[in-house]
Amino acid sequence: MIVSRKFVYIHTSRHAGTFINKLLLDHVPDTRMLRYHGQLSDLPAQYSELPVLGFVRNPWDWYVSMYFNYKKKKQYVFEIISEQGNLGFEATIERFANLGEGSSTSTTLLKELQRVAPERMGPHVPPGLRNPGLRKVNFQNYPTGLGYYSWLVRQMHEVQGTLHGRFGHFEKLRSDLPELLRQTGTPITPEMSEYIESKERLNSSTRKDGYRRYFSERLAELVGQRDRYITERFDYTF
Repeated sequence: MIVSRKFVYIHTSRHAGTFINKLLLDHVPDTRMLRYHGQLSDLPAQYSELPVLGFVRNPWDWYVSMYFNYKKKKQYVFEIISEQGNLGFEATIERFANLGEGSSTSTTLLKELQRVAPERMGPHVPPGLRNPGLRKVNFQNYPTGLGYYSWLVRQMHEVQGTLHGRFGHFEKLRSDLPELLRQTGTPITPEMSEYIESKERLNSSTRKDGYRRYFSERLAELVGQRDRYITERFDYTF
C-alpha cells in the first residue's frame, strides 16, 4: 500500500504491483510505502478521504499466474492448499475456488490457514508470511460461494463490507495506469510515460502460453461460478 498527497494505491498480489510500486516511488513526489500488501482497512485515518487505486485481473489468468509463482516461492497459502505442492493444477485451483464451501476439506484448510497466518503484519513477520498480506482474522468467517480470487480482492479493498477503489485492468496496464493517475490530478511526466510504455514488467511470469490450456471445461466453469463477483463487475470471460 502506497500513499501520496493525491491517492492511495493498494497492491493485490499478482497484479503487476512491483512494476507500479517502482513507478510511484521513483517518479511521483511525496509517495511512501506503508506496507507492501497493505489492506485498505488498515489505512491511517488521515488518508481516508483520498481516492483509492487498484487493479483487477481475469480470474482464470490470475489463478494460473498465482499457481506457478506461489509454487516456485513456496508461498504459505499455496503450500497449505496444494499439500506442499503435491497436488496438480486442477486439484489445487478447485480447492482455492471451493475454500468457503463448508466441506470437511475446506474446513480443515481454513483452520490450518488461520493457524499459520500472522496475527498482525509488521517487520517482525517472516518474509514467507507477508504475501499476500493476509492475517488470521481474514480467514475467519470465509463467505460461502466466493472464489479465493474474488475474496482476496475484497479483503484488500473493502472497509466495513464496502468495496472501495478506482480499478484498472491488468490486461490494459500501460493505458489504464496513467489514466487512473490523471484522474487523481497526478501529472504524467515524460519520464513516467517512458517508464510505463517501455519498462519491462517486474516479477512477471516467463510463461509464453495462454491461461486457457490449463483448464478443463469443468474447472473453467467452476471458476466462472465462484468468481462472478469479479467477472460481472469488470466484464471478464473465459
